[in-house]
Amino acid sequence: MDYSSLAKFEYHPLLPISTAGNPAFRILELQPRSVPPGPDDGPVARRLLDASLRECEPYKTLSYCWGDASVRVPLSLDGMWFEVTTNLYAALRWLRKCTQTRRIWIDAICMNQDDTNERNEQIHHMRRIYSETMDCFVWLGEFNDSTVKLAFKGYSWLKEIREQDISHPEYKDLSIPESSEVMSSITLVSPDALGALKAIVNSPWFRRVWVIQEITSPKTVSLILGYAVLDWDFTTTLLTYGGYFRP
Repeated sequence: MDYSSLAKFEYHPLLPISTAGNPAFRILELQPRSVPPGPDDGPVARRLLDASLRECEPYKTLSYCWGDASVRVPLSLDGMWFEVTTNLYAALRWLRKCTQTRRIWIDAICMNQDDTNERNEQIHHMRRIYSETMDCFVWLGEFNDSTVKLAFKGYSWLKEIREQDISHPEYKDLSIPESSEVMSSITLVSPDALGALKAIVNSPWFRRVWVIQEITSPKTVSLILGYAVLDWDFTTTLLTYGGYFRP
C-alpha cells in the first residue's frame, strides 16, 4: 500500500464519558487478513473506538515489548497513516490471522503517547484495563518453526522437573550428569532444544517490569510463540525457570 497518499492520523480527545469507576479509553478494531493473503497483507487497523470500561463490549489486550522506537513501520488506521515499531507490526500481522475483526487494547495505539496528561491518566487505569480483558496475548517476538519445536522439547523437560518438585538452585547448571540420582528418571533434551529455550526466555519481554501487571491481572493469558498459541502453564514455566537460562 502507498501510505504517502494518506493523511497522518491525529487523535481526538477521549470523550468526556469518564465517571468515578468508569474511565474512558479506546479499543482498536483490527481487520482480519484477506483470504488468500494478498501481496501486501500488512496490518489494517480498521478504527479506534471510544469506550468506557464498565460498558465496553468484550475485548482482548496485548503484552509485548516496543522494541527500537526509532525504527517504525507505517500502517493504515481509520484510513489514515500511522506508524508503529517493527515488533508491534509483526505482532499485528499475527493477530490478523483470524476470520473476524479483533477488538484489542494496545498501549502504543489506543493511548495518545504525545499527550502527557492522557497518557498518565490511562496508565493509572491500566491494571483495570488488563483485569477486564477476555484474554491477554503475550507476544515474545518472531521465532521460526524449528526454534519453537525445539523449545517444546525443553519445556517438556522443565515441566517434568516441576512435577518432581526439584529444588531450583541445585540444578542451576544445566549440564547435570545423567547419573545424578534425581535426574535418573528424566530424559535430558538435546543442546539444540535447550538453546532454543534460552533464546526464548532471553526475549526482551521477560525484562519488562510492566509484564507483572499485564499477566497477573487478566483472567486468561495466551503466549504467542511462532505458529503456536500456548496456555498459562507454558508461560509460568518460562517465568519460573527463566533466570536459569540467562547469561
